[in-house]
Amino acid sequence: MDRRFLTFFVVSIAIWMGFLGLRLFLVPDAPAVDPAAEVQEDPASKPGDDQPSEEKPPVDKDPAAEDPAAQPAAGEAPADQPAGDGPVPSAAEGPNFPRQRVTLGSVDPNSPYSMLVTFDTKGAVVERVELSSNRYRDIEDYSGYLGHLDFEIIEEVGLKVSVVGPGTPAALAKESGGKTGIEVGDIITAVGDKPTLTPEIFDAAMAATKPGEKIQVKVLRPAKSPADSETKPVAKAAGTSLTFDVNLTRKPLQVVRPESHTYEQRDGTVTVLGQDPLSLQLTLENLGGTTIRSDENEIRNLPSLISGNWQIAESKDPNVIEFHYPLSKATLEKIKKPGPLTVVKRFTITPAPKDLAPGKDKPYSLGMTIELRNESDAEQQLAYRLDGPTGLPLEGWWYSNKLHPDMWAAAGARDVAWKQTELTHHLIGCPKLHSDAKAAEKNKQILESPLLLENKPSAIDYIGVDTQFFASMILPGNSYKTKGGNEPAKNESSVTPAIIFRRASAMPVQAWEPIPKTRIKTMNVSSRLVSQVETIAPGETLVHNYRVFFGPKEPDVLKDYGMTSLIEYGWSYAAIPAFILRSVLETIYSIIPNYGIAIILLTVIVRSAMIPVSLKQAKSAAMMQQLAPEMAKIKEKYADNMEKQSQAIRELYAKHNFNPFGGCLPVFIQLPVFIGLYRCLSVDIELRDAALFPGIAWASNLAGPDKLFYWKDYVFSMMGDEANGWLGPFFNVFPLITVSLFLVQQKMFTPPATDEQTAMQQKMMTYMTVFMGVMFYKVPAGLCVYFITSSLWGIAERKLLPKPKPVDASAAAVISSSTKTDEDAKSNGKKNKDKRKNPLK
Repeated sequence: MDRRFLTFFVVSIAIWMGFLGLRLFLVPDAPAVDPAAEVQEDPASKPGDDQPSEEKPPVDKDPAAEDPAAQPAAGEAPADQPAGDGPVPSAAEGPNFPRQRVTLGSVDPNSPYSMLVTFDTKGAVVERVELSSNRYRDIEDYSGYLGHLDFEIIEEVGLKVSVVGPGTPAALAKESGGKTGIEVGDIITAVGDKPTLTPEIFDAAMAATKPGEKIQVKVLRPAKSPADSETKPVAKAAGTSLTFDVNLTRKPLQVVRPESHTYEQRDGTVTVLGQDPLSLQLTLENLGGTTIRSDENEIRNLPSLISGNWQIAESKDPNVIEFHYPLSKATLEKIKKPGPLTVVKRFTITPAPKDLAPGKDKPYSLGMTIELRNESDAEQQLAYRLDGPTGLPLEGWWYSNKLHPDMWAAAGARDVAWKQTELTHHLIGCPKLHSDAKAAEKNKQILESPLLLENKPSAIDYIGVDTQFFASMILPGNSYKTKGGNEPAKNESSVTPAIIFRRASAMPVQAWEPIPKTRIKTMNVSSRLVSQVETIAPGETLVHNYRVFFGPKEPDVLKDYGMTSLIEYGWSYAAIPAFILRSVLETIYSIIPNYGIAIILLTVIVRSAMIPVSLKQAKSAAMMQQLAPEMAKIKEKYADNMEKQSQAIRELYAKHNFNPFGGCLPVFIQLPVFIGLYRCLSVDIELRDAALFPGIAWASNLAGPDKLFYWKDYVFSMMGDEANGWLGPFFNVFPLITVSLFLVQQKMFTPPATDEQTAMQQKMMTYMTVFMGVMFYKVPAGLCVYFITSSLWGIAERKLLPKPKPVDASAAAVISSSTKTDEDAKSNGKKNKDKRKNPLK
């Protein structure tokens, strides 16, 4: 029997693992895309006739490409256009503006801003968004934070600082001579006593620091002159040497950031990809009927709005940054279009009001205005293409289980979510985007997944990238046209309720081919919006207003933006309990500010409310254990007659007023509550970075595994790897305690085996419990606290429950006698019936 069970167990595991492997190959087909996208020129130039373009993923093998400063200048191939993969669009030489990085907001928690936003004039894009709240800090990198300074290498000298964000430790650094703050243009020559000649050396020095630590940063401050605006070699003796004392802090959470990739393939080779496109790229999609070719990123023979440097317009408002990209008359005449034309991107950050109510969050949105200014003496027909946010955080991708709102659909670590106006919320997972890209490449179609219903132009409430706890969404506003002025006043007669988009799609923004199958869920994805073609009269400006959300998936925050659907509780039967239980958890936390204790108390409340049901279940299990010996005797007595065996067992149940299904019904009542509690703890952002024991690194993030110690380097890859390993890179204690308690409960609640078949079933249940412990080894610590508390409660219930009266030892004999009497009566009745039919017998 043991050999048969072992064979069964091994075969079961093999089938299960085969199923998991097979899932990697079962991918859905890509949606059909109109092949008419290949058209380059639209002579009719009617609104809505602009054609889609293809996003070509980057495949840059040079590790130095991770440096943003290494991106090509205007007129060169864009960073997201791989060499040798389709034609590279030719670009006219654009305006020669200097490349700069500028910021809005502050990372200081005490400032009126919720975020620090860093912009790059190359493409007028958002490079990085860091949240200022102490509630949202980096939970994977615990080294000290100086600030993201975007270095430029000065040979044999050091690293030139390109940007210093307000509120960062670098901006608050103190120098013995009374100077405050490292400045743009300073050259960092050393951190402590270690010279920093490359970004890699600097990163290694900072990785050895801790939050709260004070370090010294040595800089060379060149003499200021007009020539300093350009990068030139600097002599070691030039400028003033300064030493700053810096108090490092904990790193803030970056909602979006620059991202590059390194993958180790199965054959051992390493693939290094260049930097992915940054957030909120903008370019013209249609200019007088000329559109972007499907194998290119911009309109051919125009200066590149993606790789060109935009001009920063002067603004007296410190909360506004405005970028201009002028297309001169001479430039447009080369492609036989009237000019000049100016494209404007204006970003506005809103500080929190001084009378902000306690507990109320600061605004997490950035205002964005896009203007197309027709400065020519002829009307223009224009449309633009706006790409969404990229580089959202990947924290927890190897242990978190994000739900998809559609049944049986798979979500990834980063997915595209959207809501078309007057329709419901939708989400497309990055596994689906990966399979769509694979199919599109095979069929030579554009690498975009269309999102609009029936591909008809429509307004959109929001669209962007969604992760487990954070999201970045574009919220379109209104559209209008105006005459003249840099900040036009609205013409109420021309105000439209919403911007109508010709196309909305989702796509990967990185090279998807080199991604190992076990890491597909980490693919960098984004959205794309293409506006309707609009006719703009001479001297007229088309204005489109947006809000861009960069923030946490916290219910009260999302409610202000109409995006509460981003929090996915699962199927409706568990969603309502989950929502209620989350409210109860937050109420408990407001009284006792420790989420570990709050989870314990929440579990106690739930189990207390379920006492009548759970007691009935426990009594049923106890009675089953009491009756097990008598049932064994009955089964032994009637081993060859299942009908008599069933009748005897039913009579035994009736004698003791026992319902064998009484223990099953409570499970169906408890299941929605317990699943709801599970989902509540899985989506609650407040558990992220919440410590069970404040000040102790172990179990310092209840939304992730407890991580007692790092063991990836000491175990096999199939155990410790983030993607391929069964257990993950950390040794966790809570799952072991949880499984041990499950086994104790199973031992206590399971009646003794009555035969070999029952014994084998119980062994199988024991092994499956251990196997499930392996499968759920990466369960978040907060869920383990719930499981442990619930198990201890169940054990206490079982121990404190009065034991049922012992079963009368003569019960089986009475039942046997009764059964025999019934059989004799039936036999005599049959004989009498036969005699009546045949009197000669």
